[in-house]
Amino acid sequence: MGFSLGAMMGLVRSNRRAHNEVSLCLARRERIQETTFSLDSFSSEDCLSLFRFLPHHIVKLVSLLHLVVPLPRNCLDFDPVECCCVLLRRFASPCRWYDMEELFGRHAPALCGVLYAILEVLMRRWDPLLSEWRVDFLREGSAVFHQDRRGESLPGQVRWLYRWHDYFCEQTGREFQRACYSGHKRRHAIKFQVVITPDGLIAHLFGSWDGRRHDMTLYHESGLDAVLSDALVIQGVQHYIYGDAAYLVRPWLQASFRGVMTPNEEACNETMKVPRSAVEWGFNDVKQVCAFLDFPAS
Repeated sequence: MGFSLGAMMGLVRSNRRAHNEVSLCLARRERIQETTFSLDSFSSEDCLSLFRFLPHHIVKLVSLLHLVVPLPRNCLDFDPVECCCVLLRRFASPCRWYDMEELFGRHAPALCGVLYAILEVLMRRWDPLLSEWRVDFLREGSAVFHQDRRGESLPGQVRWLYRWHDYFCEQTGREFQRACYSGHKRRHAIKFQVVITPDGLIAHLFGSWDGRRHDMTLYHESGLDAVLSDALVIQGVQHYIYGDAAYLVRPWLQASFRGVMTPNEEACNETMKVPRSAVEWGFNDVKQVCAFLDFPAS
């Protein structure tokens, strides 16, 4: 062929490497096709580790959420329990579709299609429970919300308003980076506005928004200011939401005191400090169960 042995050496190595990679891909494809997913094959410990729920809890979760997922055409048949497990596994810990293929016996495109299909179903069916202000529900629980987790009475407040930053890596488009860069946090992030009741439940969620936006921008865009003026008048008493110092003060929206403070104002800040920190545990609970949400490289 007119080539020396030295010149042919690189071609031979490339051919061997390609042959080995093809062999590995074929072997992996056979393993995936031979795998059949069954929730009964997992122990309770494995289910908690992989899906964050016990097996019977997953079945109950599917029933309560009414998971009937219209799957894309390129996906094979998935039963609702398997769809739920795909969702739970994806959000339980930072993992790639490649890592999930042998667990479910499905290829990455099918798993990705199922995830987005089930998220669309959940958002369409259950999004109003968090994104809409449910006046009747929160008025019924006002007596309970008037106390914090330690059972101590709080001064007239029934809810807590906070923003949640979800950070991400910087390997995205330049315009997106500029819009999502938070000068306060010095990181790229998207923001959510969350109202949490003192018992740790998320009562309202608004987002996502650019990380550079101010907290008051989210507050006005969410429409809460027009709702709370009437919604927080409970049995003739004006209750209010308590937030941090970034929010403007309203009769229904209070913040901590700043600057030169009187002894009473210092005492009020000190009283609200501990329950204010405890309410943020709600964010920690979400991030512990769904660690994928707190993974910057995701």
